[in-house]
Amino acid sequence: MTNTAEELPPNILIVDDTPANLLLLTRILTARGYRARPVLNGTLALQAARTEPPDLILLDINMPEMNGYDVCRQLKGDRELKEVPVIFISALDETIDKVKAFHVGGVDYVTKPFQVEELHARMETHLKLRSQQRRLSRQNEKLERLVAEIQHAREYAENIVETMREPLLVLSSDLKILTANFSFYDTFKVTPEETIGKFIYDLGNRQWDIPGLRLLFEEILPHDTLFNGYEVEHEFPGIGRKSIRLNARQIFSQNLGSEIILLAMQDVDWVEWDVIDVGAGTCVLGLAALKLGARRVEWIDYDAAALAQARRHVPSLTGDRRTVLINGNLTRPEELLSQ
Repeated sequence: MTNTAEELPPNILIVDDTPANLLLLTRILTARGYRARPVLNGTLALQAARTEPPDLILLDINMPEMNGYDVCRQLKGDRELKEVPVIFISALDETIDKVKAFHVGGVDYVTKPFQVEELHARMETHLKLRSQQRRLSRQNEKLERLVAEIQHAREYAENIVETMREPLLVLSSDLKILTANFSFYDTFKVTPEETIGKFIYDLGNRQWDIPGLRLLFEEILPHDTLFNGYEVEHEFPGIGRKSIRLNARQIFSQNLGSEIILLAMQDVDWVEWDVIDVGAGTCVLGLAALKLGARRVEWIDYDAAALAQARRHVPSLTGDRRTVLINGNLTRPEELLSQ
């Protein structure tokens, strides 16, 4: 006997309008460890099935009011019951009767008078199939949830990547670009079509074929999964000479089943400053700087700490002059506005 509910015996609904047949089948099934639920007509069968869906149904055909074919049609039209296997058990033995039984949704057909062992074997076959079907359904539900969770995590990670100010690349283990953020495209003046799927050294007319980058990927990362603060300097066509600080981490991707490389970049020509409000003048200076094509503007007031840091770059800077940092260059406000 197949135990489809792990703890309870298989739940078998028996439908026959002859009490003697119901009694015989109930005794046979109970003796073999099944839980038998006998009903006398199709209406009661549908009510019983909807109240407590069975694991399998033994269904007679010739019954008053609603025959077995009609009962099976209604069962297969019910979303909660359509997967319950129905074995027709009937005195009708014509081929046309059997074909019709399968056409309305039956999984098997047993002719009366039946052999107990044959009926039991057929029931066990379909109970096992039903058990496997349920197990597969549960696994599919888990897989769908897992796929949804992975998709959510991917979208979450991509949103984080897109909000990063620094350029970022994700590379496959063979150094092909899997994804890049907006900052990368904006900084290095390339498009997604020119980037995704490309070998890193071939990107942008081979502008990334940098000896220092090759050293990082081919000599350092194979031995260290994490590397921070590796600086390279290179002349990028159409952009100019840049000093870039590279941070790389090699991680294992469950989705791809292989290693991927996260490569973050920081333009070291940009000096980090605390932003100190200089009042309404900020708006005027900001507009002027943007008109001059500045990509980044920071404001420095005559705060002592900021001034001391600024003097290391411009020794002549005095305490009564506010200074603007534009793309890494210190500029006094009157110089900016006069341009």
